[in-house]
Amino acid sequence: MTRKAYLLVLLSMILAFSLVSEQRTLAQSTSPETDAPAAVEAVITPVMSYQGRLVEAGAPVSGTRSMTFSLYNAASAGTQIWSETQSVSVTNGLFQVALGSVTPLSEAVLGQMDQNLWMEINVAGTILPRQQLMGAPYALSLAPGAEVTGSTARALSVGNTGSGVGLWSHSTTSHGVTASSTGVGLDGAALLAQAYDKGGIAAWALNEGTDASLVVSNNGEGPLIKGFGGDGGEHEFTILNDGTFQQELEASGLVKAAVYAYCGDAGSGIIRSFNNVGDAISITDYSVGVCEIDFGFPLTDRYYSVTAPAAPTDTAEAYAACVFATWSESVIVCARETIDGYAYNGYIMIVIY
Repeated sequence: MTRKAYLLVLLSMILAFSLVSEQRTLAQSTSPETDAPAAVEAVITPVMSYQGRLVEAGAPVSGTRSMTFSLYNAASAGTQIWSETQSVSVTNGLFQVALGSVTPLSEAVLGQMDQNLWMEINVAGTILPRQQLMGAPYALSLAPGAEVTGSTARALSVGNTGSGVGLWSHSTTSHGVTASSTGVGLDGAALLAQAYDKGGIAAWALNEGTDASLVVSNNGEGPLIKGFGGDGGEHEFTILNDGTFQQELEASGLVKAAVYAYCGDAGSGIIRSFNNVGDAISITDYSVGVCEIDFGFPLTDRYYSVTAPAAPTDTAEAYAACVFATWSESVIVCARETIDGYAYNGYIMIVIY
């Protein structure tokens, strides 16, 4: 059988994933506590649109032709990364096919499309010269080094409706992902991680190396970390820039405040202290061995411990005891006494939980 001479004039070869005509509803759970994403998203189908004009013996072809489309990584020879055969309907020489509709463009194939590719077409046994694939303008917006910008709610949305990863970013010498923002407050955050399932985790930092899994820094004057609970109120805990850990008064598990002070009827003073809930701690003389300490926050529903540290001038063993003041819920009255019951001026240490 004599092979016929074909001439294919390329009309359009678009290296871009086409949008299907229908829309799909994402199965995202919504609740008053979550701000779910838009419910309807366009579905991307991994096919390539290819249009051409086929001439046989100088005349436009009309009829059906068997065409095999193959992708290679070189203009000649090279490695074939994908191929499929279609029965193509041609009218007055014109035809259009959706490449990938017979042999799907798998994830492995798509992973090799970050290089120059050439299309080879075999028409009924006649192999036509390879043609290099050219990217459509919107497809080039996702090429390496491209920048995606927009004034809509989301300039770029990447998702996975299966069990795989929605976005995988990595780098061998620099940051895998960099997020920056000129916004202010929670709504202007550079990065938002949100889990919509009740059992979901919004962010997971995993490290198999010898350094930290998560590093947080603040070159300004603000805190390093703020933690918010589900009650919609203020932050439950804060880690300041100097490493100080602050916690809401109602929360348990951490020390709220502590003071080491000289207690007595004259010259009472705070040697050192910290307060992770209220303002500065103050002390007032009361009587021999007794002083008042104001922590600046309610103490009546907290736990505390008090000790009487020994000093070189002590002549007898001592202990300390405290009671809540009746005139102020932030004040505690403490006394330092010997084991014989004699009050005398000296040092006390109080820890509030």
